[in-house]
Amino acid sequence: MAFYTKRIAILWTTYSLKDNNGVYHFVRSFLKIAQKNNWKVDILFDRPSSIKGENSYAEFKSLGARLLFPTLPIEDTIQQYYSFSVGISAIEIANLQKCLLESLQTNLYDLIICEPMFANMVPQL
Repeated sequence: MAFYTKRIAILWTTYSLKDNNGVYHFVRSFLKIAQKNNWKVDILFDRPSSIKGENSYAEFKSLGARLLFPTLPIEDTIQQYYSFSVGISAIEIANLQKCLLESLQTNLYDLIICEPMFANMVPQL
């Protein structure tokens, strides 16, 4: 059994899981630093991604991250209907909140990193 000096959670929406954006590179670099410093990182998603995240999931697991998804997430059926850009999705917030609350039942985090700007609303709901 491994003992870690810190336990860290990263809240991340599946919508923004793209392997060519800055957040992806930040998380990957952060995981490499976490491995060197003996930190355990949990990445909490709002829902599982079918195809888009498979390569990212495998890479994050290989860097020691534990990927967590909410049990029975709320389905977002209107996500495709945003104009111009994606706004704040109450469904993504609700799913992230559910995943965080489920994770807090068994984990105590030293740090919680919120990836999307609106993810900092999750603990306030």
